[in-house]
Amino acid sequence: MSKFNKIVLSIPCLLFCIWYIVTSYANIYACDDFWHGTNVHIFGFFNAQIHYWKNWEGSYIHTFLATLPHLFNYEKTPFVCNILSTTLLFCSIYTFVKTYFSITKSTNILSSLYIVAFLYTYTTGEAEIRFWVCANNTYIFGISTLLLFMVYYHNLNTIVNKNSIFGFILLMFILGNKVSYIYMVIICIFLHDIIYRKITPKMMAMYMMLVSILSLPNILAPGNFIRLAENTNDIGNDISFIETILYRLTKLLPYCGYTLLLFPISKYFNIRFNKKMALIGTFAMLLLFIGDTLIMYICFRDSGPQRANILLEVAMILYSLFIIFPFFHSLKSTQLSTCMLYIFITIFTYSQYTMINQIKQSYLYSKLAKERNFQISNSEDMQYIELRPLPDSGLLLSYFCNEKGWIENVYIPYFSKKLEIVIKDGSTSN
Repeated sequence: MSKFNKIVLSIPCLLFCIWYIVTSYANIYACDDFWHGTNVHIFGFFNAQIHYWKNWEGSYIHTFLATLPHLFNYEKTPFVCNILSTTLLFCSIYTFVKTYFSITKSTNILSSLYIVAFLYTYTTGEAEIRFWVCANNTYIFGISTLLLFMVYYHNLNTIVNKNSIFGFILLMFILGNKVSYIYMVIICIFLHDIIYRKITPKMMAMYMMLVSILSLPNILAPGNFIRLAENTNDIGNDISFIETILYRLTKLLPYCGYTLLLFPISKYFNIRFNKKMALIGTFAMLLLFIGDTLIMYICFRDSGPQRANILLEVAMILYSLFIIFPFFHSLKSTQLSTCMLYIFITIFTYSQYTMINQIKQSYLYSKLAKERNFQISNSEDMQYIELRPLPDSGLLLSYFCNEKGWIENVYIPYFSKKLEIVIKDGSTSN
């Protein structure tokens, strides 16, 4: 990589790091973070896991990671969670790139950080995975462990037997998270063997059996059926599967356009465009899109939360690096490279303006939310308290923050209080 290109790529990476640390420092609990915390306070940490499994969902790793922060100081934990999850994502992408592409260490570090910045900036559920602690912990953790498993499976023939426990632990972490990850693991194993044929049929059969066994506690949990029944009876979510596919497609199409921003790094990955791989990759993306959308539709009777799209968005990045950009690179067009670089600089400049606005919104919301938390925490011997309404910024998933039911059943119990709440706009919560 030339010195000029390294400088061009280093600038957005550096600015992303500064922006992410600044906004993360302002991050606080929001939305379901308080719900998880309230359940920990009511049932205790370990009993809360059992409660979720029996009454809400079977994703025991997901609920474990979502409730774990509530064992610590709630003021600083969101910042720590953001930094740790992002660091793990960077390490997993770095390991993945190192395994599948032949590039230097310095180029790998820069490229991996660039991909992380791209994910956190342009994903459809960007606010959820960046600022919602439970989503940040669980979804990013699931993506990271899935990438690490792909690396492990790719190198399986060269790994000594004593390290096979590592693959088992990775599978447990992945399959105990969201149900979508179970589907992703199955697809990854099959497609890997079709493309690389490094793993013997016996080894593949063993891992498929492990996937099936380790998936059962998640799939067959009583809470899944209770939650499914609740969502099925929700009249507001009564849409067809075709409508769900079209809706999710419209959400992902802008993201597909953003993948052009990956061009500055894709040209440094030493791979050639392969027709067979392009065909398999296209089929894989189609299968992942339809299959993952189907899972979301079954679980939610719609396309699922926006943060669920990150699975498909990470797959789109890999698809771009392996298929789309090797094709553009094979054209060897100087004009194309220059044009793409100008597009990159233009969109990057606009994104900086967006980031500055997000920093302002984050700190405004954080300031007002901390004032509210302080009021509740210090309401000793009080039966009545008046709260200012929080702005619906969208950044911190604040759409529950002023609702009567949420304040009454989730927010106040989180602080172990029994209060009559009045929001200054006139609504009352008893």
